[in-house]
Amino acid sequence: MSGHYLVFDPTVSQHYEVLSVPDIPWSLPTGHISKHACEDKPVSEMEWPPSPYVVDVFSSWTGEWKERSFVREGMAAGTVAGCRSKERRILRYAAYWRGALYVSCEDDFVLRMNLSNDKYQVIQCPQGKKLASYAPRLGKSKKGVYCAFRVARDAFQLWFLNETYGKMDWVLNNDINFEHVPKCPCNFAGGSWILQATVTKS
Repeated sequence: MSGHYLVFDPTVSQHYEVLSVPDIPWSLPTGHISKHACEDKPVSEMEWPPSPYVVDVFSSWTGEWKERSFVREGMAAGTVAGCRSKERRILRYAAYWRGALYVSCEDDFVLRMNLSNDKYQVIQCPQGKKLASYAPRLGKSKKGVYCAFRVARDAFQLWFLNETYGKMDWVLNNDINFEHVPKCPCNFAGGSWILQATVTKS
């Protein structure tokens, strides 16, 4: 199973790429689950992600799909058995910033794929019991990449990825709680919406 992610920066080029990034399937096969060098061990004991990590890439420049190998920098996230998602994840989230694609993988780590040198890093998500049951949502701003978690029914946390001096550290940027916000008393049953003009004082 793979997720497809668009890499496109109109300020650099009008061409784009689509990366098909493999993840761990819900039902483990008896063979290999990613294109990589064979190992004499069961699938569940293989390291994840593998190195090299081979993905299929579509280029709008050539109009073709081609295999592309990414070599890991640093440690793997763990084994296939240890990294496998505890729940089925229909949606995966990604962000593209300064030539790198950030992809949320499995339950607890982010893949940073550098498209300029074909290397990748495993970045562990912010740890904590409150975050374990919620899939991270990735996004970006002018400052960098962010990771948002819904930590409770009415509570959210926003973390910023600090990449200063090559280090990958998550910094809590905002802790938002709507628990004490009064519920809307409006009852719209049988009613209708009315367009109301807003006057701005100069």
